[in-house]
Order: sequence, then C-alpha cells, then structure tokens
Amino acid sequence: MKLAIISDIHGNLPALEAVLAEIDGRHVHRIVCLGDIVGYGAWPNDCCDLLRERKVLSVMGNHDLAAIENGAENCFTPQARKCILWTRDRLTEANRRWLKSFPGTRKVESVTLCHGSLTERDEYIYSWQGALPTLQLLTTHVGFLGHTHYACWFYREVDPPRGDGTMSPAGGVVKVSLDGTYLVNPGAVGQPRDGNPLASYAIYDDQLEEIELRRVKYDIEAAAQAIIDAGLPTSMAVRLFEGM
Repeated sequence: MKLAIISDIHGNLPALEAVLAEIDGRHVHRIVCLGDIVGYGAWPNDCCDLLRERKVLSVMGNHDLAAIENGAENCFTPQARKCILWTRDRLTEANRRWLKSFPGTRKVESVTLCHGSLTERDEYIYSWQGALPTLQLLTTHVGFLGHTHYACWFYREVDPPRGDGTMSPAGGVVKVSLDGTYLVNPGAVGQPRDGNPLASYAIYDDQLEEIELRRVKYDIEAAAQAIIDAGLPTSMAVRLFEGM
C-alpha cells in the first residue's frame, strides 16, 4: 500500500496543484488529507472542488470547522479571522456540506489521521513530549497529524521504553520499525511555517516500511498576488515567501 498524505492546504490552489501533479507520478493507491483545506488563501472553492473530484478522504481542521460554524473563528487572530469570514461568505453550499461531513479523526488503510492530535483538534505538537499522549492513544502502527505546518516526525518504543522526534524542513525518509509507533506531520501544502517555503507532503509505503517527506516548488508569486487581489491581509501573502 502506498499512501499520499497532504495537510493544511489553506486555499492555496497553485501549491495544491503542484503537489497533486507530483503525487500523480508516484503511483499511490490513495490520497488522504489531514484538514484545513480552506482559510488564509484565495481559492477555497477551487481547492475543495479539486479534492472532491479526486475523492480525497479528509479529517476536519480548525479552519474547516470555522468556515462552516459561526463563532468557531473567535479564537483566531484578527488576520486569520478576516480570512475565514471571507472564506465563509464565498463557500458554495456543496463545499460547505462536504466540509461538514468530515470526522475529527479517522482510520484509513491501517493508519490513523487527525488534525492537531487525537485529543484536541487545535493542539500544536512540536516536541516528543507533546506527541506522547497521542502516540500512547494510537491503535495503529502509524499515525499522521497536521496543524503546525511543520514537517516532522515522532516515534515511541515500549520495550525498552524510549522515543524521539525530528524536525525535517528539508524533507527526508523515516524508516518505520515494527518495534515502534510513529506519528508524522507531512507539513503544509499551502502555508509552510518550518522555514522552507516549498509545499510539503508525505508518501507512506508499507512495503518499503518507510515514510518520505517531500518538498515541491510551486508558483508562490501567483498565490501571494491572489491573496492581495482578494483584499485579504498582506501578511498572509508575505509569509508564503518566507515559509514562516
């Protein structure tokens, strides 16, 4: 089984198209998403339409929820709130229903998917200590989460008890040992924050027993200009060039 994992697209159509084009050359069996398809970027409907057409399975991110539920945006920063209210006003009814259908977590092809963690959609996991509660709750060998926009991975072994984590902004390969439990963040397709502005995703190959974190070039200028043209906060355009 070969699985492509994407996350945190945030309405960035050029990034999504570039990632999907590369995935199409990797002969995967399925594409799954860890949420936050909308928010920040200028193409919420286009991104939803594209993933719906491809029958991509997703869990619900905090921006997906805020796009369909009044009041869920209240915990956002003023800039993020402006983006999500703009998105909410423009979502088609079909895409609204699609986002609403997402579960908080799901199991697909013997892996577990969630957005922030298995206990909280909005939890930011940056360290092994932060990842440990979710690692302990995993009932599958491998789990994937998003939300931080950082490409990274964590693992836990019970006998002997040990664990660790690694930030991987340049990409890389995680060798999956049968003795451990793994929790991997594929990074963000549409708004990376790990210092690398390239779009990020992951490929899990259970035959090779490895997870590859990949970075993909895309037209950042087009994505940034669309944000500005839409009247969305300029900071959301600038950060695309910085990967922050």
